[in-house]
Amino acid sequence: MFTGRVKFEYINVDENKGEASKYRIKDFPTIIIECDERERERFIGLTQERFLKRAIQKTLSGCR
Repeated sequence: MFTGRVKFEYINVDENKGEASKYRIKDFPTIIIECDERERERFIGLTQERFLKRAIQKTLSGCR
């Protein structure tokens, strides 16, 4: 659905404490949706797929 338009990254905070600090990750799981290097949405805890898809689509429509 988002192939070629979205990049998904997994950060293991045990190995990348600097990344966790940079993104202010305190709870797990945390999903951050960015566009143009700015945070647009943040989900903390379990989130339903439909809400994630809706947020990604909304972000893509407003991204350059």
